[in-house]
Parts: sequence; C-alpha cells; structure tokens
Amino acid sequence: MIYKTLKSLVDGLKTSYKCQDCQTWVNESDIDIVWAAWNTVNFDVICPKCGKHWIVKSQLMMMDLWWLTEIQHSIDNIKDKLKTESDLKITDSEIVDLDKNLKNEKINASDLFEKNE
Repeated sequence: MIYKTLKSLVDGLKTSYKCQDCQTWVNESDIDIVWAAWNTVNFDVICPKCGKHWIVKSQLMMMDLWWLTEIQHSIDNIKDKLKTESDLKITDSEIVDLDKNLKNEKINASDLFEKNE
C-alpha cells in the first residue's frame, strides 16, 4: 500500500471519527495501523478521553479516471442537445400568428408549413 494513501486514510479518520461513547475527536497519535495488505487496512482507534478501543476497517477501490471523463463528456453532449432542442420551442408570437392564419378562410394546409419571409 502506498504511504500517501495510508496518510490520507489517517487524515480522514482524524477529521471524521468521534468516539462512539464520549463523542471525543481522535488525533493522529490515537490511530494505530494494525494490518495493511493489498487494498485493505485495519486501524485500532483509541479514544484520547475514555481510552476505549475501536477497530476501523477501510478498503480502497481503484477507479479508472478515463471512465469518469468519458461520462462527463457524455453528460456535456446531452446538455448541449437539450439546449439546442430548447431553441426549437414555439414562441408566443408564433402561436398568435398561427391562430390568425387558422382563422383565415382562404388558407390551405400547405400554407401553414410554408415559412413566411
């Protein structure tokens, strides 16, 4: 296991772990590494106030960051498509114009689809 990884796990315990009995925060000196192999680490956490021991097991998961960037790229593409489709919405003025055209008795169905310049 990499030292920086172990250090970040210990730092995470310091900032997030309180004694379950007396709610006291632990310090780095209160955390002992009991066992570490591959992606698993077992910590013995000792409360500085009441002296109670807790075993904390941590497992690391390796992730391919390329996969995450591909997901972000896909999300960005979907957002772009949604923005483009929102530009195709019918405006209020187009609805009013359509209403006026439909009330005209001399209109053909094909006239509704022709774009007025």
